[in-house]
Amino acid sequence: MRATARGESVTARRKGIVVTELPYNVGPEKVIEAIKKLVQAKKLQGISDIKNLTDRHKGLQLVIEVKNGFIPES
Repeated sequence: MRATARGESVTARRKGIVVTELPYNVGPEKVIEAIKKLVQAKKLQGISDIKNLTDRHKGLQLVIEVKNGFIPES
């Protein structure tokens, strides 16, 4: 099983990756923690911010903002 994500404009100038589904038993906190560790270890580049916008009405919505100059689709 895999997560479902798509690239879209987060703000007027920034693009990002929006994750809408995660595998069973994988919470957004685990994903955020893993991404932060990879960024700090400099194994993952181009990430500027991670936001958990999950609520009961929209469901899971994990937004990963990408720095300018990086393409979120690749």
